Amino acid sequence: MLVYDVTNENTFQNISKWMRRIEDHANEDVDRILVANKCDLESARLITRESGELLARNYGIQHVETSALSSENVEQAFILLTEQILNRVCPPVQEEATKTAKGKKKRVKLKKSDSSHGKPCCSR
Repeated sequence: MLVYDVTNENTFQNISKWMRRIEDHANEDVDRILVANKCDLESARLITRESGELLARNYGIQHVETSALSSENVEQAFILLTEQILNRVCPPVQEEATKTAKGKKKRVKLKKSDSSHGKPCCSR
């Protein structure tokens, strides 16, 4: 989770530095999300929502605006990051309707499995 303060341009400019550090030192599949904090301070805002969204889009990551003071979207930021992690570790199950010999529809679960032990990685 990379966080910048919408009222402080330096924190926004430092995001590219932190992204380079992540790329240099973290696993390539590390999950990231860009979080704009202090969105409740609209009158002091220096970084527009559009600028944050553009930066996130350039890095191919999600963007969310939050306020730690009012708790606005704080939980949502953690949920987004958690969903990313879960989708990477345990891809969602897809269901496909197939017909049985008697013509009745039956649901079949399709799942990508890259686990070597043959067991599902999780049960969502």
